[in-house]
Amino acid sequence: MLKLRDALEISLIAGGYAALTVMVAPIAYGPIQARVSDILLTLPFSKRFGWKAIVGLTIGALLSNLASPYGIYDVLLGTLANLLASSSVYASRRLPFNWKLTLPIGIVLGIAMIDLTIGYILLGSIYQVPLVYAIGGVTLGEALTFGIGGYILALGMEKRFGQEVSKKDETGAEGGNGSTER
Repeated sequence: MLKLRDALEISLIAGGYAALTVMVAPIAYGPIQARVSDILLTLPFSKRFGWKAIVGLTIGALLSNLASPYGIYDVLLGTLANLLASSSVYASRRLPFNWKLTLPIGIVLGIAMIDLTIGYILLGSIYQVPLVYAIGGVTLGEALTFGIGGYILALGMEKRFGQEVSKKDETGAEGGNGSTER
């Protein structure tokens, strides 16, 4: 059963993502987009948020894409893009390397998921935007927000919550990237 604290964290992440996206709507939708809210796509890497961030970011994408000029296609594909991207970041925690290496791997995989669903399928295939603009514009925006901004957010969270403590978590089990859950 979902705990109240978990439900509140999911709601805050969803609301924060949706609000940030809608606030910058002119640059959040389209062939060349920079969703400032995609900085939050690195939250699932943190054991502090983990799966709750995946749920919150997916719901946040669904809500924010209700305002998209691309209609139901963006509601469906944009939501799927966030689910795949945040899940990629979450899964990268299990790689047997230092988190400063595994997080960029998750980010690159996440950007690839967004490029596929938004750049190639939504913009390129459905709306016939030339692929060089569709994928190039999405990649550029995601590299700035999700890539650079998200990595900076993760560094700040590492300082605040302590991502890497030892090679084993508090239970003594292998923790993939050496993180401990708080």
